[in-house]
Amino acid sequence: MALTLEIEQRLERYGLVAYFDANRAAWQENAQDAYDYTKKAFAGAQVRPDDVAKTLRPAVEIDKNLRRALDAKKLSEKYWIDFFTSLVIDRAWPTIRM
Repeated sequence: MALTLEIEQRLERYGLVAYFDANRAAWQENAQDAYDYTKKAFAGAQVRPDDVAKTLRPAVEIDKNLRRALDAKKLSEKYWIDFFTSLVIDRAWPTIRM
């Protein structure tokens, strides 16, 4: 799921863009790891952002620091995990080593 302006604004409103920015290096590394894993599994096929998002989502879902940030804002709906995953992919994609 690609990051839309609406989703980005919602993430911004609840401080999750700021949370990402404060932890950019860790999320960049997670995105790179997800890309590398996906690329290996695809065995030469083109890897797209949404392919990597599927691999990255479980790591986002269990991240304790993100969970604390979501809990602090009382954001318990599962779509916040999808939204944040989209943010990570959007911000990390230009610098992923392919």
